[in-house]
Amino acid sequence: RNDIKKYLIDALIEQKNFSALSEMDIPYSIKHIPEYFGGVEVLDDFMKIEKSDKIISILKYLRSLYENLNSLGLGNHVSFDLGIVNSLNYYTGIIFTGYINNSGKSVLSGGRYDKLLSKYGVDLPAIGFCVNVDLVFNAFKDQHVKNQSFDYIVASLDNDCQNVFSMIDTLISDGYS
Repeated sequence: RNDIKKYLIDALIEQKNFSALSEMDIPYSIKHIPEYFGGVEVLDDFMKIEKSDKIISILKYLRSLYENLNSLGLGNHVSFDLGIVNSLNYYTGIIFTGYINNSGKSVLSGGRYDKLLSKYGVDLPAIGFCVNVDLVFNAFKDQHVKNQSFDYIVASLDNDCQNVFSMIDTLISDGYS
């Protein structure tokens, strides 16, 4: 019975069915979660109505991810939708989607799935994503994008993203691709 109720709540949140959610015997914050989408301010706004320490901790974690992306100059490309419900039950944390100009659909999707690999005998945390290459290609097919070679490929073995982006900025300003 609890699984059916959870499935129903998930479906109503995903559909943004405010009317049906308002009639259910569930916490106030869950009834209103579909309203919280937009810039980083939605995290702060939702923290004001949320009572669960666990959820507040998750919101603070999302805020810290945003701050890291913002420090890299990417903050204006990030938005949040607390009402996204993913039907794939193997996700254990953040789920994300990526969009590009000229495509109305997400071209990238993924998330955390820390427990999935244990089903195959390896207990490791994991994060992954997939790219819909057809959508990316279709978004750029009319722009006659040429095959491009690169002067440098920049990577980091120690996950120092800030240093990587600084190196990229330097190379670009020096005229390299």
